Amino acid sequence: MLEMARHRNGHVREKALPYLAQLGTYAAIVELLHRANDWVPEVRHAARTALQSRQRELIEFSISLQKGS
Repeated sequence: MLEMARHRNGHVREKALPYLAQLGTYAAIVELLHRANDWVPEVRHAARTALQSRQRELIEFSISLQKGS
């Protein structure tokens, strides 16, 4: 799925993002953050929507990084 999120075709990247949000892994979250700054507006929107759907987990993830866990 990570490879699809990095695909050169924006449609492919856009379709991969909801699946990354469901994974919730460190690598998936990092990729969603990268795609939130994508050059294709639809991909940026999909990434931001996916990140918003995982807002609680992102807060917990951020706290764990601050604690060094």
